[in-house]
Amino acid sequence: MGMRDDNRMVSDAMTLQVQSASSVASVGHRLIVKSHEMQVLRAQLVAERSLVEHYQRVIRSLKRERAKMAEANQLQLEILQEENQKLSKTVNFYSQDMQKQLEALERPGKRKQRDHDTSVAQVKGVIFGSSSDERQEVVRENPR
Repeated sequence: MGMRDDNRMVSDAMTLQVQSASSVASVGHRLIVKSHEMQVLRAQLVAERSLVEHYQRVIRSLKRERAKMAEANQLQLEILQEENQKLSKTVNFYSQDMQKQLEALERPGKRKQRDHDTSVAQVKGVIFGSSSDERQEVVRENPR
């Protein structure tokens, strides 16, 4: 019986060793798989970092371009505002000048009308024999 127990113990020990070796091999295999996964993840991380850096450079470049455009637009706005002010002054000047010319043209017409009315009143006075007071009254009635 002792031999049998020894054989059984040897058999059990061998089974345990095989199971241990299988377990170690399985753990080793899983470590290799995880190591490979880590390498893939590192490669992805490097690629992602590269993309992030690239996009950061693009963003900085776009910000610089936007700042330059804003500055150029501001300069154009200032130029247009100056031109607008000059044009406004010119329009005001011409408007005032035209108003003066219109008034100057209207004055002689009013004077001519007044002179005409006075002459008509004088002629009527001579023809009809009215007094000078009546002539002035006719002129006051048509002052135009």
